Amino acid sequence: MDGVSVANAPGRGSPASVLAGCFIGLAVATPAVFAQTFGLYVPGMANESGWSYAQVALAFSIASLVSAGFVLGVGHWIDRSGARPPILLGTLVFPLTLFAWAVMPLSPLAWAGIGILLGLCLALVSGATYLTLPVQWFDKSLGKATAGAALGGSLGMVVWPVVTRQLLEAHDWRQAVTIVAAIVAVIGLANAWLLIHDNPSWKKTKDDAERALATPDTGASATADPDVRAVLKDWRFYAFCFAFFTVVLVATAYGVNMIAILVEAGHSARSATFGPLIAGIAALAGRLTCGVMLDHFSFRATGLLFIGGQMLGGLLIALWPSEMAAFVAIAAIGAAIGAESDIVPVVIRHFFGARSFGRVYAIAFAIFLLGSAAGPLIGGFSIDLYGGFRPAAMTLVAVGLLALSGFVLAAGNARRNQTAHGPA
Repeated sequence: MDGVSVANAPGRGSPASVLAGCFIGLAVATPAVFAQTFGLYVPGMANESGWSYAQVALAFSIASLVSAGFVLGVGHWIDRSGARPPILLGTLVFPLTLFAWAVMPLSPLAWAGIGILLGLCLALVSGATYLTLPVQWFDKSLGKATAGAALGGSLGMVVWPVVTRQLLEAHDWRQAVTIVAAIVAVIGLANAWLLIHDNPSWKKTKDDAERALATPDTGASATADPDVRAVLKDWRFYAFCFAFFTVVLVATAYGVNMIAILVEAGHSARSATFGPLIAGIAALAGRLTCGVMLDHFSFRATGLLFIGGQMLGGLLIALWPSEMAAFVAIAAIGAAIGAESDIVPVVIRHFFGARSFGRVYAIAFAIFLLGSAAGPLIGGFSIDLYGGFRPAAMTLVAVGLLALSGFVLAAGNARRNQTAHGPA
């Protein structure tokens, strides 16, 4: 164990087994299975329904908006009961929702309903839940542990586009979704039941701290981590959240509309289906690199590399669109979304402490889910109204520059092994 004792919790999980559970869980979680591959389903759904790309993308945006609300309640649930209960529920609801998607009539009402259910799944089985567990079980190697857990999501982002592409070549989109749902149900439920456990010592430490704060004259308030209200008064929290929001905004704008973007850049429809695979491989590389950087370099350097790289990728495709430029841009954007899964929990734990980690992380997750809601619509409307993605790309570059500036100012020269809790 690394900084948190579990000697009194036999049979309730270990750091290694929980880390393995997070890895497997994120590999079959909503972001990898649904968000990363959704763009591959869009052409088939659009052809069957007669809807525009923006109309098909609407459910993705609904899912993100709804999830932003659900995740706040999930964060409070995690602070009270741990991450295991919401994960168990989510691993049941997610495959059932996929089955419902596969058999639904293509009507706006049904599609909006699926979007709401997928929003619940995004809140229950994603980094919002799984990535709270490394914070419970690791201390000194938190950056590497978070990266190790999040690697499962990156692996899923590589594997699921390949699996989905093969399924769509052999079956229609409804049959493909049904097969995916069955795989997710078997792996997700078994993994959650056997390997996902909260650290009892973590909850005990939090409860002891709350009791000390409630007891007069203990002096605990002078050294305690900030509570939610104090965090919400800290400008750095909003600067970080805006940066996280922007990374997801850009990633989903490109991801959901990826096939259309790559075809516009000169790729054939078949070669364009390799886009999600390239993004997934880049996310895997970004996650590996970011986990090491967080333990050895400043937060500012990490943000400059990944958020700045994403912005430059978008600038490349906006100014010099070509087949190669499009793939390079997709790779830069994928690397940033992979790195973000490492950065968010570590930044929140470092700057704002552990006292209300579940709720603070949930608020941050809700804010950047708003980016996930806006991104597909920005891309879809650009393609539908202007006949191409370049107007959206230029807009996203400008927003990215603002986000990067805010992140650099908020991070300062801080490193993960320095104490930084409390308002600036």
